[in-house]
Amino acid sequence: MNIGRVWSISRLLRHIAEQPDGIYLYVLADRYSKKRLPYLQELFDELPDFMLFQFKGYVPFWDTLDRENIKATYRRKCLPASGVIEPNTIEIGTPKMGDGVLAMTPAGAGWMQAACDLHLPGAPYEVALFQQLNTTEIGVYSTYDAYDETCEQNDYYGNYDRHAWEGQYPFGTPLGDSDIGKVNKIKDTGTYRDE
Repeated sequence: MNIGRVWSISRLLRHIAEQPDGIYLYVLADRYSKKRLPYLQELFDELPDFMLFQFKGYVPFWDTLDRENIKATYRRKCLPASGVIEPNTIEIGTPKMGDGVLAMTPAGAGWMQAACDLHLPGAPYEVALFQQLNTTEIGVYSTYDAYDETCEQNDYYGNYDRHAWEGQYPFGTPLGDSDIGKVNKIKDTGTYRDE
């Protein structure tokens, strides 16, 4: 695992955790949120004790893992639908694998860092979050597999990315490059420049 990536994510989480208040978006260089900020603000206002929201995650029922044990320990509890929350789309207390786009309060950043510290450096952040299935606090939310059939954005594996919450720039394109420096130069963001 790339130790530089771990340090970078750790420093970002610690920086967010040190802030007095607010909601912060954590977005990997080759990802983007498909939801606009006004909707997200309205959504987060509806989530009880909100501290962390995982835009796109999945439970790994891979053949190499103990599928039956995962099924037995996975607690699926969807929030009730409302004028903002679509039916069967948001789960409470069940983080999954995947850390492409997250939203968090300072308390959420601190919780994520503490949760991941238990598993690092043996597992990357997206795996470490999944390991917390039985110790998740209230206020941690994730999306269930909700797909937008109108979207045809290729993901990292060449599949169509029809997930309604998080997008990924096509792999092999400049914005699909996971190198944050290259992406920030193209988007003119961060402290990266062409000099």
